[in-house]
Amino acid sequence: MEAAIYQRVTIYYFSGTGNSRNVVTWLSQVADEHNIKTEITDIANCDRLNIIPPAQDSLVIFTSPIHGFNYPPIMINFIRRFPKGKNDVLLMNTRGGMKIGKWVTPGLTGAAFYFSALFLKLKGYRICGMFPVDLPSNWQSLHPALTKKAVNYLHEKNQERVLTFASKSYKGQKYFKSMRALPFDILVAPVSLLYYFIGRFFLAKTFYASGDCDNCDVCIKNCPMHAIINVKGKPFWTFKCESCMKCMGNCPKRAIETGHGYLALVLFLFYSFIFPPIFSKLYNQFSLGIADPLVREVIQAGVFLAFFALFYRMIHFLKQIRIIDMLIVYSSLTKYKFWGKRYKALKLK
Repeated sequence: MEAAIYQRVTIYYFSGTGNSRNVVTWLSQVADEHNIKTEITDIANCDRLNIIPPAQDSLVIFTSPIHGFNYPPIMINFIRRFPKGKNDVLLMNTRGGMKIGKWVTPGLTGAAFYFSALFLKLKGYRICGMFPVDLPSNWQSLHPALTKKAVNYLHEKNQERVLTFASKSYKGQKYFKSMRALPFDILVAPVSLLYYFIGRFFLAKTFYASGDCDNCDVCIKNCPMHAIINVKGKPFWTFKCESCMKCMGNCPKRAIETGHGYLALVLFLFYSFIFPPIFSKLYNQFSLGIADPLVREVIQAGVFLAFFALFYRMIHFLKQIRIIDMLIVYSSLTKYKFWGKRYKALKLK
């Protein structure tokens, strides 16, 4: 068997429901088989302002889920603050895979690899591989949850891929086949920017705890971003939320839902009554020429987020009224079996 060229592997990861954590387990398994020392850091539980640089002889691996076709801000900011070095680096991600028959349909990486590679290259690192892992999508807020059979199948197929990739990478082989998807990644790049500046704040205000919540505080204690606080005896999602879905997947009472119904109400109220008069007044006072469409979108996004945040706080208090809580709960798709199965990555032995 060809010997590994590395004596040490340093892995930095972020994980919500456990997909990226499982990838780390597989990477460590191969490292053990090659007698490579492994150092693992969960960046949600480390000092992200004073990052200790990896050993000079270590292969460095970053892995994280894809949120809005990019690494979530916690990983982007971690890489941006990462100290300078000359190590070899592998970039990995877990993105929303699906199963159709015996086919694993890949997700899209978007901007994740390219911005991160640029940051690290400027710091002196050598990018030796970019490897996406199509583990199950866990955003059941946006789509029905996958079946258990599909989840098992996706884990099985991707475990094989990761084990093979790790074995070859530890021996010095480079991997850039993922760049074949560059045209598609470029197409969704604008979504990456919109998510980073707007989308994540919007999604943070779509979660709520129904009347089934018994105030066990599991979601608050286990949130990797410390984004959930207690307001008037109920969990309240702040703008720190990364939409990693850990809270929804781990709630013992299945009390955490996505407010599809009240979201539809907010959109109706905003676009019918709130924004039109505001923009009309601004438009009449300022002539912006060619910049009009862009300025309109920026103003619209800012006003909408402010309105949505206020509405979310109001709903948080109104849910104490039983009938309102029931209306919100039963207008949420995550309440129903066909949509609302909670996702957790497989627990590896």
